[in-house]
This record gives sequence, structure tokens and C-alpha cells, in this order.
Amino acid sequence: MRLLVQATTSYFIKFCPYKTVWTTIWIVNGIIQSISKRGIEPFAISFVIMLMPYIVQAIIKGLDGLDDRWRVKQCLEKKEKRNIQKYIEDYLQKNLKKGNKKNRGTRKMSDSITLHEILSQYRKSDLVEIAKLHHLHGYSQYKKAQMVEFLCRALLDADVMRKYFMYLNEAELELLDSGESQVWIESNEHQYDYLAEGAYIGIGYDWDGGVVCVPEEVRKAYLKNCDTIWKQSLNTDKKLLMYLNVLSELYGMCSIEQVINLYVRDGGSKKELFEVISFCEAIPENKKYFELRGEKLILKLWTDGNMYKELQKRQGGCPFYEPTKEEIEHLGTKGYLPFDKYMLELKDFFIKEGHEGEQEAELICKTIQMIIRTGGTYEHIRDVLEVGFMDFDYVSTNEKLRRQLLQRIDNVWEHTNTVMRRGHMIKEMVAEEPKSNIIVFPGKR
Repeated sequence: MRLLVQATTSYFIKFCPYKTVWTTIWIVNGIIQSISKRGIEPFAISFVIMLMPYIVQAIIKGLDGLDDRWRVKQCLEKKEKRNIQKYIEDYLQKNLKKGNKKNRGTRKMSDSITLHEILSQYRKSDLVEIAKLHHLHGYSQYKKAQMVEFLCRALLDADVMRKYFMYLNEAELELLDSGESQVWIESNEHQYDYLAEGAYIGIGYDWDGGVVCVPEEVRKAYLKNCDTIWKQSLNTDKKLLMYLNVLSELYGMCSIEQVINLYVRDGGSKKELFEVISFCEAIPENKKYFELRGEKLILKLWTDGNMYKELQKRQGGCPFYEPTKEEIEHLGTKGYLPFDKYMLELKDFFIKEGHEGEQEAELICKTIQMIIRTGGTYEHIRDVLEVGFMDFDYVSTNEKLRRQLLQRIDNVWEHTNTVMRRGHMIKEMVAEEPKSNIIVFPGKR
């Protein structure tokens, strides 16, 4: 409670200093006068005087409500409320974190945790799933205690560890290289989830955060099994995975041979078809964007039922776009294509007319680009805007702003590489998809 009061006070002192000073002066004056005159009347008078600016403001708002401009003020007030809430949340989180740091020296946890201790915390059914995740065999008759012993040996095996660790992210690799046995994390951090899913680390959470524990035997096995030579091959495999994911996302459907050709073009070593197929089959499902169908890759978004057949039909005889190395690396590492002037114009609209912060506006733009790129519709974009764009209701009912937004989305649509055109922009192609039958916003058909 004390921190909540401090957070609220801090916000108003920082962002509403004049209101804060005015309110404080008259409340303090009322208290002093009431004490000196031994009556409640001075305080009541001071309280009424303190409220006068707020009453005048409310009257002005009521008059403004007769004008359509009130909608803008409503949006701004909603934004302010959100800012107040966010400030208070950040203040509380920051100060709670400070308190946690003070206590971390005394919050003594086990100086070391073993792989056996981590695995023993799982149920038998969970241990079976872990074994399946690592493609292990020969454990069907084991009881829980035997499963724990089995996995303790198997997870430290060089081949098993190298295959699984091939898909570690940068944060996970840094954790293993750091030599730290414990790392504190926030409750909303998930950068170590892959290591945790493989049962190589333990993560304990409470209401204010958590701790990542790395068993010493895991670290020793990592240093032994995953040496410099392995790390060099890791970079090669990650590059191949990136090309597989990016090109399946860019084309929707393509052959493995097409991926190999672009991979070799950009400096990768020549791969045999069967070699890449085996590589694809070994990739964990949560690390690949595609499904393997024979010698073809199909973007997962198009694999439900016979949707991929519809995609193939719509693509027709469209030639494949040949992305540059820079475009592949940008999409593969950042998750979106570089912003052109049309994306920047859309982002600028969300900031200036929609009162979004720069990061929020950029996220909306990235999401819209992803929808267009992967074959989504205007209705999908509208759904995103209804949830993620705070001023959507006002913009969609304001004719001028609605047209501006639609024009910018149309520009982005025409200048975004899409699976419907096998990686080409609609603007580059002769024929365009009809969009007139899709309801975008109220009044737009």
C-alpha cells in the first residue's frame, strides 16, 4: 500500500506539478486553519477552493462535448490513464526489484543443483515426454526412478547434447559460457525456455521473479562436448535453418532445391538433397516455420486441411522472387523485412494521429507487414488494429483519418513481398488481387 501511494504521488509530482502544488497548498492551509480555529469550516472552505479548477475544467469538458472535437480529447484522456497505469506499474516493479536485490544476499538457495534433482521433480509422464523430445529409445519398461537415472546419462551424451544445443539462442549460449550457476530473471522473461524444456536447467518462479539454476555436470558436459569445432558447425547449421524458415515464409511453398541454390549463392557449402531432408526432420517443431512434404517446404500457416492447394492455385504460374542476402538475413534475424517509405509513413500515422509510442507503432506496423506477407486479409489487419491500436474507434469513424489510414495500408500492401506472389510485391505484378469485396472499416467496402 505504501509503495502504491508513493508511485501515485511520484507520477503527479513529475507530470502534473501545478495541480499537485495547488492541491497540496489548499489542503495544508485547510488543516492548519481548522486546527488554529478549532473548527471544520476553514477546511471545508479550503477544500472547495482547491476543487474550483477541477470544477471549471469539468464544465469546459461538458461544453466541448457538444463539439466533435471531444472525441479527440477522450482518446487523449484514455491515453493519459494508460500512461498513469503504466508509470505506477513500472514504479512498483522497479522498487520491488530493488527490495529483491537487497534480499538476494540472504535468500540463500542451494549453492549447486544437480541434474538428478531437476529430473526428480518431474512426473513419470513428463519424463517420458522429455525422452521423446530428445528422440531417445529403450525406456518403455522403466519406472520413474529408473527414468531419472536413464535421462541423467542420456542428456549428457555428446550426440544428444550437440543435437539439442544446436538450436540454443544467444542468451542460452551466453548462460552456459558464463560459468554462472544461478541467474535471476523477471517473471515475464522466457529466453531460457528451450534449455528448460530439454530439462538441462531448472527455473523456479515466485510472484516477483525467478532464478535459473544450471547443474554443474551440464556445464562440464557442455564445455567438453560443444567445443570450438562444434560452434563453427553450429553457425553453419543456424544459417541453413534461417534460409529454410525465411524462404518458406517468403514463398509459402517451395522446393528444398530452391533453398539450397540461394544458400550456396550466399556463401554456404553445397548440400545434397537427402542431407537437407534429414536436417529438416531433426529440427524441433517449435524452431521451424514449415512442414516437410516430400521434397517441398510448406509454410505451417497453410498446412491445415488442403489450404496449401488453395495457395498453389492462387500463385498460379507466378515466378519466384529472388531475395538478396541482406533481405534474407534481415527477415531471419529480426522477423520482418526492412521498412521502406510506405512502412515509415504508416508508423508515422500511428504516432502522430493515433498517439502511439514509437515502439508500439513499430510493433503494429511489423504485425501488419507479417499479415500481408504470409497471405492474410484486410479483415485480419482490422482485427489487429481493434486490439492493438488504442485510437482505432475514433480513427475508423473519422472520415478524414480513416481515409488516411486506409491509403497508407494500401500502399504498404502493394509494396510488401507476399506469398501470394511467391515473394514479389503486388506492385511489381501485372494483375492485382481484388480487395473491393472486403469490409475494412465502417463505411469501407
